[in-house]
Amino acid sequence: MPQESALKVKHIYSNFSAGKPKLLVQVSNVLRLKHYSKRTEEAYINWIKRFIIFHNKKHPLELGEKEINQYLTHLAIKENVSASTQNLALCAIIFLYKQVLKKDIGEVELTRAKKAKKLPTVFSRKEVKAIMDLLTGVNWIMAYLLYGSGLRLMECVRIRLKDIDFANNRIIIRDGKGKKDRVTILPEILKETLERHIVKVEKLHKKDLEQGFGTVYLPYALDRKYPNANKELRWQYLFPASQISLDKRTGIRRRHHTDEFASFFHLQLFQQSLFFCLAFRRICILHILNLCRTSQSSILSPVDLAVLFFLFSL
Repeated sequence: MPQESALKVKHIYSNFSAGKPKLLVQVSNVLRLKHYSKRTEEAYINWIKRFIIFHNKKHPLELGEKEINQYLTHLAIKENVSASTQNLALCAIIFLYKQVLKKDIGEVELTRAKKAKKLPTVFSRKEVKAIMDLLTGVNWIMAYLLYGSGLRLMECVRIRLKDIDFANNRIIIRDGKGKKDRVTILPEILKETLERHIVKVEKLHKKDLEQGFGTVYLPYALDRKYPNANKELRWQYLFPASQISLDKRTGIRRRHHTDEFASFFHLQLFQQSLFFCLAFRRICILHILNLCRTSQSSILSPVDLAVLFFLFSL
């Protein structure tokens, strides 16, 4: 290794001992500065850590194009990861070098793996009904929203009370995929059930406030701009967690949204028992394209249309 490079690495390690944040902390800070999501932050840090461990815990400044290609080849051949997983690891490594270490890794031709194109599996109405009949409570409501409103799982669990528009039969999705907002339909059949559910959420929120909790995470430092907004009912999650837990970012104990992994587990459990593939979002898109009316003011969700179909078939 050239003397200049060796001195640079030595300087960085001496800075760590002098109080400079460790490498992964620096990565976390840059990710938050650029408003990356919490899930992306966790994924990037995990892949960067694995990259460093793969090369016997050498500092990334000692590594370069050759070592990056070695790791990506290892993922593809030895670990047999999917194309999307390989590309995620590559994105994390590129972020480390370009955004954190500010090191040019050269004109490297890093070939990104290509995703295979596969046809989606689409439920019939009978199969959808079979799954819905097995669900109860909050899981039933969430499943109907996934199907009837075409929500992604994380979009569903992160809905705030203020984003439900009963008057106009719509749901506003904030910071969806690509940090974009969008509007989707609220199934008519769910309105009464959601109104009863919100009453329960309100009671739970009042109880939390009485016990000294009741705050909720607000994005983009809104808690500093509006100091009391994190205690307002309208900012609370539509599907709050069953228990108070510690917010890893702020260290504050509060009630988060429900666990997306638990919700997915319930849906997957019923899917496996019926030998179906989970494809709620794809079903919704196809049904909306084929069945919904052309007038925006009278659009019905697939759930509402399924009810009408059932009534007409009696």
